[in-house]
Amino acid sequence: MTARALSSCERFNDKVMLITGSTTGVGEAILRAFARKGDRVRIHGKRKETAEALAGGIGEKAAFIIGPPEVPETPAKPVGATDGQSGEASEFAAPRDVPPLGKKIGFTIPAIETLHPEARGVPKVVLFDFDGTISLLRAGWADVMAPMMVAELATLKSGESDADLYSVVREFVDRLTGKQTIYQMIELAAQVELRGGIPETPLAYKYKYLGLLHQRIAHRLDELRSGRAKPEKYLVPGSIELLEALRKRGMRMYLASGTDEEFMKQEADLLGVTEFFDGGVYGALDDYKSFSKGILIERILSRSECHGAEILGFGDGYVEIENVKTVGGIAVGVATDERECLVVDEWKRNRLAGAGADYIVPNYLNQADLLERIIAP
Repeated sequence: MTARALSSCERFNDKVMLITGSTTGVGEAILRAFARKGDRVRIHGKRKETAEALAGGIGEKAAFIIGPPEVPETPAKPVGATDGQSGEASEFAAPRDVPPLGKKIGFTIPAIETLHPEARGVPKVVLFDFDGTISLLRAGWADVMAPMMVAELATLKSGESDADLYSVVREFVDRLTGKQTIYQMIELAAQVELRGGIPETPLAYKYKYLGLLHQRIAHRLDELRSGRAKPEKYLVPGSIELLEALRKRGMRMYLASGTDEEFMKQEADLLGVTEFFDGGVYGALDDYKSFSKGILIERILSRSECHGAEILGFGDGYVEIENVKTVGGIAVGVATDERECLVVDEWKRNRLAGAGADYIVPNYLNQADLLERIIAP
């Protein structure tokens, strides 16, 4: 079985998934992928406190095993269950129907794809995109935006089928992904006018979309605010480790997004990443011409913080990749399939490669190897 099969696999729905060595790294990422699908999972590792914290963050569908993952004679106990003799909290014993995933099923976490091995240097400044690059809170946003736009165009009764309109919408939504949301709404207004309609303002369309998107993601934000979910649930795997590694190297970091600044700052705080960005956290403004990722890079260079070749960029959209490459920097394309964050999305990969990405990654679980490739001795 490949990692991609996680998204469609149904035969494990009545099983409890035991992932050996799952308190850190790749094992933890696989475990979280099953947990996000709603499967019952068993964490395995050597450190009880680490496993216990991970189980608590995932919730009632998770429990843990410390030591060798042997199949016992007794059934599993729920989280927080007590041992009848000692009265102390007891970790789970693995039930008999657990497939020992780490040993019986092979998962391939794709290696880093190096497109331009000569792209090495000593970066001083790092620019990160936010949604899809660090945050998964807005995963599925296009499935909100596209139907809204199709509904707007369908009211004009142009004779086009919903399928035809969807193709039109997805073409420009995908083409403009990475730019500020307002640009997609400007194109929607143009499409309405093209069909003889009188469009609302792009800003009005944007707020309509944001209202619908908030309905979709409100429960995710509530999970974080209430503490029912840990930030790791909504972070691209390995994000914190990568940010810590870059900070230890003394690099100045910026976070820039096409999402409205008010909202993305709140979300960055909830995910616990704001502290890493000593250069600042920037998002879209209603006066959309006053800020962009390209403008931010120009400001960085004009302040002589670094030369263009000393900028390292991470992003899942073509805009930030092109911006970084235009000034001679190093660009990492984050082409994660956001359903599980374990494999490369081929459409994203091809788009990022076409924009000039030097490296392609599905996540940051191999961040040490990635930085070794990027940073010259």
